[in-house]
Amino acid sequence: MIAKLGQSPRPAMSKAIGAEIRSAIETLGGHIEAKRRREATVTLLALLYIDAAYVVPRLRRAGVLRASRYGYAGNLIGTLAKTALQIRPLLNAPERARYFESVIALSKLASNARAIYDEIVKILGSRRDCVLKTLLVILNNQFYQGWVADPSQPSWSPRRYTTEEYVDGASLIFSIYASLFPITDECCNHVDIAAITTDAVVYERLLLAAVRLTKFKDAETQIDGLPYQATLEGETVTISSIDPDIERSVRLGYIQSDNQAIIRIHRFRNSNPPMSMSDFLDMGFERDAFPGLLELAEKPVRRYRMMLPTAPEIFSIFAGDQMFREEVESLLLLDVNNFGNVSDLIADVNEHVTTTDIFKFQRYFTFLSGVYQRALARIEDEAERTFLTFTSTVFVMSHDNLFMQMMLIFRSEAKVRSLIENGGAKLDHGGGGEVLLRAA
Repeated sequence: MIAKLGQSPRPAMSKAIGAEIRSAIETLGGHIEAKRRREATVTLLALLYIDAAYVVPRLRRAGVLRASRYGYAGNLIGTLAKTALQIRPLLNAPERARYFESVIALSKLASNARAIYDEIVKILGSRRDCVLKTLLVILNNQFYQGWVADPSQPSWSPRRYTTEEYVDGASLIFSIYASLFPITDECCNHVDIAAITTDAVVYERLLLAAVRLTKFKDAETQIDGLPYQATLEGETVTISSIDPDIERSVRLGYIQSDNQAIIRIHRFRNSNPPMSMSDFLDMGFERDAFPGLLELAEKPVRRYRMMLPTAPEIFSIFAGDQMFREEVESLLLLDVNNFGNVSDLIADVNEHVTTTDIFKFQRYFTFLSGVYQRALARIEDEAERTFLTFTSTVFVMSHDNLFMQMMLIFRSEAKVRSLIENGGAKLDHGGGGEVLLRAA
């Protein structure tokens, strides 16, 4: 078949041929998804023979040869890439052959990725009603406690990965969950009480599996969209830059960025910085300045319940333009990658929202989180504190209550609607973590 293909005349490239090629690439994806091996092989060979220079970049851009798109069907993807290499001379460039070699290398890992995916599905199915909120509590606690990763740890160790990597993994878990089950109001009402006691390792395993699966998907993205390659040595697959100078430049950029961030934060902390939100909350609790914001409820489950504030004294904290120390530090970190002035970072996000509004929006939720954590820190019994952390710290707020609270800060309906919609805050009433409105 390949010999006959080589003897047939190639059509001249034109706008019409380009449109047909793009259509055929979509068809190729359909053949792979339906596991039509013969049809997929013929389609790929025909595409490459017509114009490999035009086809390969579009295959990469569309991610057609990513095993993760087809249930991690590594065998079929690997076979297609090997077939493409059989007409290596017609690929007309070493980088195109290198791309298919990279696809083959990653296809060797696809069966392991499928096993990881199946493990995630199994855990989600066994804890369908409580897994999402439990994950949110675990991640929220990591952020608040300042989780520090140790990259020297082995890949199976939870300590190896950063909070950001765990968040990426959790995002993938939510995506898989949504593909399996409908996400309803009930999904964030309950936590897995067993995770607090006997089954904590299950969630550790779930998050580690998700992080490993995101690494595989990231590798697919790198070889498709960046000058990276995957090489197979024995059973080990290594992802590396095709040009070592690119890799050195990227690493040098990270080093310089980190150094600039350290320098700026150090100078800021030695220049009489403003009060931090943490210090503000500590002072407020010492003076009992936030009475009645939390109450300990017993039903339907024992938890701290937030009584949303409405007093002007409270909302002056969120509405004012003066920043807390953490906010200024965040602004300085953003400025490291901005080749202008700090003032350039205070800019319009859209016609209704500015970057200052985003800080105020985050300030409100940072305050609520801090109130919960300060109340929990006062509980001496560790078991009771852990239990209430799981049942209390991720609560569900109705859209109307959130809108009302934001109006007290911004006093602009258009601004508030834009913040809520673009911030992804699509919230509804819950059972175990409902929020009540009262005057503070």
